[in-house]
Amino acid sequence: MTKKTSHVAATSDLFATLTRLADETERRAGCPKRFIAEARAAIAQANARLMAAAPDLLDALEDLVERDRSEAAESGFTDDEMTWLEDARRAIAKAKPLIA
Repeated sequence: MTKKTSHVAATSDLFATLTRLADETERRAGCPKRFIAEARAAIAQANARLMAAAPDLLDALEDLVERDRSEAAESGFTDDEMTWLEDARRAIAKAKPLIA
């Protein structure tokens, strides 16, 4: 698992944990329902912002990947430093719908 993948998994785990905590807190008597609604609204807004930005992020990543490996090497990058290129290609493949 790459560092980037672990960050995505950690973010996903955080949202799941927050949702479980909100559900548990809602079940307990002493918690105002307003707090639960605000927490869920904040999570929904964060997800909406990420989804709204996704097409622009994908376009930007595709533009970066269009630079060939040789161009990156000419810029002074070593093979070890160019692993981001393969990571980026995998991320793009995940984001793009399959074309028959």
